Order: sequence, then structure tokens, then C-alpha cells
Amino acid sequence: GSDGDGGGGDHYSRVREAALGALGQMAGALGARGDFIAVAQLGCGIVACCAELAAERHAARDETGAASALAALAAAVAVDSDVVFGPDLACLLPAVMVSLRVGMDDTLDPEGPARGPAFAVLGALAASHAELL
Repeated sequence: GSDGDGGGGDHYSRVREAALGALGQMAGALGARGDFIAVAQLGCGIVACCAELAAERHAARDETGAASALAALAAAVAVDSDVVFGPDLACLLPAVMVSLRVGMDDTLDPEGPARGPAFAVLGALAASHAELL
């Protein structure tokens, strides 16, 4: 169905998980290389994609999907350069907001898959970008 739970939903979930894993790895590699130009060109797109997907999956009550998106988002925001949020920091607020929304959602199981990665994003933001918060 269109809710992603039936039919091809499992295939879509596997593809999404793989894509998010790749985005997280790419963000980590960008940060490790310290390539300012590459981070500036790709970072905000990765942050925005992960934040948007985390919000979408949270709204759909898909904790596993939200957790995967948030884990990739945590890797992206851990890049130690503020340019990862774009020239006007446009990608910072969506990353903070979705992480707070999921982390503080008391309808989610505290031991479930989503809340830990949400707090990992906030921790990475505090560690790498405290001056922006």
C-alpha cells in the first residue's frame, strides 16, 4: 500500500536503509578528509535529506526508519565545519527541530530505536557546533 507497510514496503525499507547508511558514510568521509569545498557543496544537502526523511518517518510512526535517518544525520552534523549547514545555516534548524521532536516524543518507547539516535544528533551538534546553538 501507499503507507509503506504492505506490498513492496519491505523492499523500499531495505533500499532506504542502505541509502541512509551510504549518506552517513559519505558525511563521515567528508568530515575525515577535511575537504572544505566538498563539505560546503554536499554537506547541507545530506543534512537536509536526512532531517526531512527523519521527520517523514517519525510522522509515519516508523521508528526504525526515523532511527536510520537520525543516525545518518548524526554523522552529517558531526562534521567539524559549520559550512555543513549551508552558507546561511539554513540546514541547522531542521536538524535540531527533528531531533528534538523525536527525542522528546513521549509516545515513543524510550528503549525503542528512534530516541537514542535523536539524542546522538543533539550530542554531535553540541560537540561540533556548540557556538551555533
